[in-house]
Amino acid sequence: MTTFLKKLLLFSLSVAVLLVVQYRVDPFDVCPDSQLLPPILPRSRERKVEGYLHSTDRDFDAIILGSSRAMHLDARYVGSYGYRCYDFGVTGCRTEDCYAILGLVSEHNTVPLRLVILSNSIRMSPVSLWRHLLGTDREPRDRLVPENGKYATTPLPRLDVRGLEAEVYYRYYGIFSSFDALSDVRRSAFEAFLDLSAEHGVEVLGFITCLHPLMDYHLAKSTHYGERRQELKSYLDGLDYPGFTYRDFSTPDRFGGSGTDFKDPAHIGSYNAGLIVDRRLSGMERL
Repeated sequence: MTTFLKKLLLFSLSVAVLLVVQYRVDPFDVCPDSQLLPPILPRSRERKVEGYLHSTDRDFDAIILGSSRAMHLDARYVGSYGYRCYDFGVTGCRTEDCYAILGLVSEHNTVPLRLVILSNSIRMSPVSLWRHLLGTDREPRDRLVPENGKYATTPLPRLDVRGLEAEVYYRYYGIFSSFDALSDVRRSAFEAFLDLSAEHGVEVLGFITCLHPLMDYHLAKSTHYGERRQELKSYLDGLDYPGFTYRDFSTPDRFGGSGTDFKDPAHIGSYNAGLIVDRRLSGMERL
């Protein structure tokens, strides 16, 4: 066999392995029916839907939507503003998830939905394969609280974020270093979500999620993060949907938050989460 054919065969096998991994490894539990290995994150979509449909009275007039970065908002705290809120955040949330969840709630809720608090999301890929090979699959430790969709977990200790966790930083670096434009598919899905919200008379209070200032600084310095954030803001500023507003809360100083209240460089703590709810529901009196 010639050297060229050997290289071609090796390349073809490598591509085939990558395709199988891409299809069968689903770290964020987006397609549980095709999973070869356990996801690295909780099966939040299935569990949130089952919890909402079978373990609650489905009488919520507000929901939280977004990825793990939105799941740090507290549905009970939103309730102090007079809403009955359900946390429908899911790991690796995409705009398609938001549209599907809003449709589900609009169809099955026993009272009209009035409010959506909306955050954004990210996604990654073959990490679950690596963790499986190392024997470090994530154990299911999260118990869903039926009353509002929150996960009951032992609180994580606040991290010392004078520096950056390499794993978290390089995950985001890998995303934004090649992120050269907003996705037309995601924009179309988001506008369909806003159409559905307007159709049902639902107010959507969006916000650009917060990063630790050091993370924001390093990403803006070494990737396209700053450009994409500005592009996102320009896109959102150009939208004209009744009931939709957003705020840029991408760093703590934009909402009067704390630069130390973070669980890791990408996930806020409870103090900042409460402030975000306050800023977005400002003008309403707390109970």
